[in-house]
Amino acid sequence: MLLLSVHTCSCAFLCLIEPSFQFRYKLLTSCRRVLPNRVSGIGEPLKVLQSTLVLAVPVNAALIVYTYKAFDDYISPASRTWMFMLIVGFL
Repeated sequence: MLLLSVHTCSCAFLCLIEPSFQFRYKLLTSCRRVLPNRVSGIGEPLKVLQSTLVLAVPVNAALIVYTYKAFDDYISPASRTWMFMLIVGFL
């Protein structure tokens, strides 16, 4: 009876540890590092970065013209739109 209880405990312990060994084996055998190849550009992310730039210029110009209080002494509130168009056109 003592031998059976020791064997049952060891089986339970092995059942808890065995999946980690399987994971390690899979990790070592099936997951390999991709070999790098030379490419001419970064591809699709370049288009995303360029579109972000196109959208960022008018947004930043609007933030400067409509929220920055340094222009209040020099231009009237009615001419802020013209100032916005001037900044966007310059950039």
